[in-house]
Amino acid sequence: MISKQRLCVLILCCLYIYFFAYAFILSPVFSGYQPPHHDLLLIDPHALRCLNCTDSSRIVHFASFGGYHGYRHGKFIHAAYNHRDPRFFVIDFNGETKTFRRFEEKEVMFNGLRVKVPSDPQAFIQEWTRQRLHMS
Repeated sequence: MISKQRLCVLILCCLYIYFFAYAFILSPVFSGYQPPHHDLLLIDPHALRCLNCTDSSRIVHFASFGGYHGYRHGKFIHAAYNHRDPRFFVIDFNGETKTFRRFEEKEVMFNGLRVKVPSDPQAFIQEWTRQRLHMS
């Protein structure tokens, strides 16, 4: 017969092992998978205001329509997906789901990466502000 104390310790050990197995093996953030950079949409208002500025110490926010989300090498990638209305798309940002009107995109080089940006960054920044999404 196992005592209650040993049973609790056994359960806690199993949970601990499960957490680390998920975090370091199964989670795409730690598995090494990253979407191709040209599939990333730059959504960071600070970076969009100055595409030619380089500040490698700052975390930069992107959206990915490939289902990937997480943090890796100074890039915070948020999941994005199509809205049921084809005129819009959705970004899942820190637990908040926000809808944006679709816009034309263009590819640019940003900090040595080829990424997509809105054709009119100022209009996107204004919509971002209306959506009340905040960067840390």
